[in-house]
Amino acid sequence: MQSFKEVYEKYRGNRSDAAVAKKANLHKSTFSRIKNELIPPKRNYLWSLAMSLELTLDEADELFSSCGLCMASQYHLTDMEKEREGIIKGGMIPKVQCAVEAVRRGVETVNIQDGRIPHSILIELLSDEGIGTMFY
Repeated sequence: MQSFKEVYEKYRGNRSDAAVAKKANLHKSTFSRIKNELIPPKRNYLWSLAMSLELTLDEADELFSSCGLCMASQYHLTDMEKEREGIIKGGMIPKVQCAVEAVRRGVETVNIQDGRIPHSILIELLSDEGIGTMFY
């Protein structure tokens, strides 16, 4: 399997690293650490890079694979990938899985509230911003 740096170089073309980082909305130092494999890239960074390089789905899949990730939705990640990405942790995993499944089965919206916040349901229902996490 090719490294991230090898795959990136293959699709970069004649663009400079600075131009790619800017188009992907990544700070140059963050991009440099990812490129030099000093830090593992987060999934959203890879999507930004894939879009800035105008990759096809197959090419983007190759980019993700070079980092040991798949392009699938974040809700289809393994528990280890979720933990690495810092997306969903611990007891939130089953809550999010249930919310996603409910939406898939036709529920219009699902809202997860932090029950430790006083009156969180009222705040969610009666304010424009809301305070929970909504799935739709």
